[in-house]
Amino acid sequence: MSTAPSPNGGNGVRDTQGRFAKGNPGGPGNPYAKQVARVRSLIVEAVSEEDLRAVIAALVEKAKGGDIVAARELFDRLVGRPATAIAPEQQELEERRLSLQDREVEVKEDRAWQEI
Repeated sequence: MSTAPSPNGGNGVRDTQGRFAKGNPGGPGNPYAKQVARVRSLIVEAVSEEDLRAVIAALVEKAKGGDIVAARELFDRLVGRPATAIAPEQQELEERRLSLQDREVEVKEDRAWQEI
């Protein structure tokens, strides 16, 4: 009689407490992580603070000049991307759905009390 392996121990991956067991192989990880880290390090080394200030100043000037892409990038960096707007009709439908769910719960509770 064979039983399915337990997700919380006894299968060589986790111990009986649910923690990773000794010798757990883990995931494969990112095979390019070292390369990406090296490239980032090279970029940080190559770009001085003055260079970065010049790039930011150019972005600001383009935005001031009416470049919409530059303005959008600038605002995204300053205040973050805007939240996704919900259409008013979608909002109304969602409110109705939640209201119906609330009524359904109330009816079930009433029935449960009546059975007592």
